[in-house]
Amino acid sequence: MKKLRDIIVLVALGCTLFSCQDVIDVDLPESEPRLVVDALIKVPDREQYFPVAVRLTTTAPFDTQDVPQVTGAQITVEAAGRTYFVDEKAPGFYSGELPKEVITTENLELIIEYNGERYAATSKMQHTVPIDSLSQGTGTLFSGDETEIIVSYTDPAPTTDYYLFDLDFNFYLLSDDRFYQGNSFSFSYFYDDLEPGSVLVISILGVDKPFYDYMSILIAQSGQDAGGPFQAPPAEARGNIINTTNPENYPLGYFAIAQQYSATITTE
Repeated sequence: MKKLRDIIVLVALGCTLFSCQDVIDVDLPESEPRLVVDALIKVPDREQYFPVAVRLTTTAPFDTQDVPQVTGAQITVEAAGRTYFVDEKAPGFYSGELPKEVITTENLELIIEYNGERYAATSKMQHTVPIDSLSQGTGTLFSGDETEIIVSYTDPAPTTDYYLFDLDFNFYLLSDDRFYQGNSFSFSYFYDDLEPGSVLVISILGVDKPFYDYMSILIAQSGQDAGGPFQAPPAEARGNIINTTNPENYPLGYFAIAQQYSATITTE
C-alpha cells in the first residue's frame, strides 16, 4: 500500500535505557463489548438514488486480531414521514437506497435495533464544492522518490466550511476555511512508491464541525499508517449516536451525510 506523508513532520528524539528486568504479567480488565457504527453516507452529485451503507462491529480486547462483525441487526432510516430499510448484505455490512430529493434535503434519522436495544442518530447532508483540478507537481520531500499531487478547489463565501478529503489508499485529511474563506486554495500531498500510470481517485466531502472534530480524533488514533480511521473500531470515539434504551451502554461511531465530489488523476 502506498503511504502518504504530511508536509509537516514532527520528529521526537528519545533515549533508550537498558537494564535487567523481571517480567511481570498484568491481567488487563476486559470491558463489555460496545456497538461500533460506521455510517458515513457519501452522496455523489450525479445519482438519482443513493446507496446508504452502514457497517456494524463491536469493540474487542486489545490483543484480538479480528474485528467482530455484528449480524442480525435491524436498521431503518426515517425521513419525511417515510421509513426506508437498510438490509444486511454480509456479516456486519448493511445497505439500502434513498431517493435523491430525500437524502439531499431532509433530516434523516438512523435507527438501529440490536441485542434488545435501540440506537438512534439524526443527520442532514452537508454541502461541499467540486475539485477544480488535480495536477502532478515536481516537488519531493525526503527520499526524492515521492510523487506530488496538487489539489485545488474554491471555497464559497461567507459561510464557514469544513472539508474531509479522501486521498485514496485509506488516507484522509481535514481542512477548514478559516485562512482562505471565499478564495481558491491549493495544497500538495506526497505519495511514496507510486508507480507511473497509477490512478488516484481523490474526493472532497462536506462535513459539519462536530463530525470534523470526531474525525480529527479518529485520524490521530489511526496514525494513517494503520490503514485509515475506518479500518478498526475507534478507541472510545463517541459520536452522535445514542442508546435510547440504555444510555450507559453507549455506542461508538457516527452518522453523517456528506455531499461528495471526486476527481481522477493518472500519474506520469
